[in-house]
Amino acid sequence: MKKLIYIFVFFLLITAAIGVSAQEQSVTEEISHETPSYRYDLGDQIYSLSAAPLINLFIWSPEATPPIDTGSMKLGGYVSLGWEAFLNHKSSVGVELGYGFARSLDTSLYISIPALAKVSYYLFEGNVDLPVSFAAGGVYSSYDDQHYFGVMVKPEVSVYWNINDEWGVGLRTAYWFIPELYFGDSSSKTSYANFLTIQATVKYTQ
Repeated sequence: MKKLIYIFVFFLLITAAIGVSAQEQSVTEEISHETPSYRYDLGDQIYSLSAAPLINLFIWSPEATPPIDTGSMKLGGYVSLGWEAFLNHKSSVGVELGYGFARSLDTSLYISIPALAKVSYYLFEGNVDLPVSFAAGGVYSSYDDQHYFGVMVKPEVSVYWNINDEWGVGLRTAYWFIPELYFGDSSSKTSYANFLTIQATVKYTQ
């Protein structure tokens, strides 16, 4: 009789174990078939307004003596408007239009107006976004009575805190590289400007 009881109890334990295992497998399959949830998707758009100090790192003029100038320009400012549209939940393309200014030690005014195309990849997106970006395009530069239209490249790393589904605030750190190239008799005027901006940004997602 005891053997029958032991066998019956053993049978119940095996049945219960099989039932629990089947239930866990069912839950795992349901979770694996759920569609991941992302903050951004194809067609989502972000509009941004940014402001920052414009920091002149150095200007390299190969024909000048000395060739690297690090102290001739005071701290300036930069404001920009941006727009980007998502290709998927991680990548976006967009544009940026900005206005930068600074004064030299002799009070001559430097102006920079970039119009840039931009690609971004979001290393992390959620309550906090961490995109890395690369922008390139044209820039109009003016210094004293000199005017120049050339190219500009701007790699950037940003961090945003999303207050809600629409609004967010953050910081964008960008490096500017602006070559001014001259040829022939004017080749001695060639220079390469290097700037840094740390922009406070407000963004709206649609």
